[in-house]
Amino acid sequence: MILKKVILILLCFCLTLCSAACGDAQNDAADTTTAADTTTSDGYKLVFSEEFDGDSLNTDIWGYEIGFIRNNEPQYYTDRPENVSVRDGNLVITCQQENYIADDGTPASFTSGSVNTQKGYSFTYGKIEMRAKLPVSECEACWPAFWLLGVNEGWPYGGEIDIVEMYGTNYNRYEANIHWSDPSLSDEYGGHVHFYSPAIGRQIAKELSEPLGNDWHTYGMEWDEQKMEFFFDGESIGSFDITGAEMTELHTPQYILLNLALTQEGDTTPLYNGEKLEYLIDYVRVYQK
Repeated sequence: MILKKVILILLCFCLTLCSAACGDAQNDAADTTTAADTTTSDGYKLVFSEEFDGDSLNTDIWGYEIGFIRNNEPQYYTDRPENVSVRDGNLVITCQQENYIADDGTPASFTSGSVNTQKGYSFTYGKIEMRAKLPVSECEACWPAFWLLGVNEGWPYGGEIDIVEMYGTNYNRYEANIHWSDPSLSDEYGGHVHFYSPAIGRQIAKELSEPLGNDWHTYGMEWDEQKMEFFFDGESIGSFDITGAEMTELHTPQYILLNLALTQEGDTTPLYNGEKLEYLIDYVRVYQK
């Protein structure tokens, strides 16, 4: 009788050990699967991921631009939820017409949002992509963008990489562009040079038969020591050689910007009629090898 009890106890102990071992093996397998999901088939590993899953912007990573920032654009950027919010798993940037008075007394007829990772994240080389739904409107001034700027101060010396720029006159088309400075040139912008030039057949763009904002799309770029290559929904739409001796700033750390601007010359009548422009971003991810 005692022997049977001893045997039974030993059997229970062995079963417990087996169960624990099997559980650990399953957990290890699950961990491996999760890790594998962050590595793409071409050898890139996820190093930065902003999924916008909370209810507010992560200000440890992202900062707001405030005011009239560049290009004499008519929109005043704010950090208000009316212009920048996180909802339903998306960053939402809204541009609207209003009689706005800033804290310093500055008046504005239009407000919008612009956020960037200047204080929280920058990178050199890799693959970056954004899944987004661009605005659709009758507003010809609409100008959403997904782009990078060099951490070095003083444009264009740090370089500029425009992964997406869409202008309201062409809601079915977007462009990519690259800016740098050439020390052999001299102008008011410090020898500013940029890649985009349709006149000489030099452009990277994607055009659809319907507005881009009718659906969600993935916009991306792969960047290494030799070139920048741009992608739309995983399809390459063009590349640019960056090995020129004058392009050193295109090999330096860049930070991420997301903004919704208005062009100077575009018609803004729809906004005066109460329409709002919305730029929805599902995620921004960076991969490196």
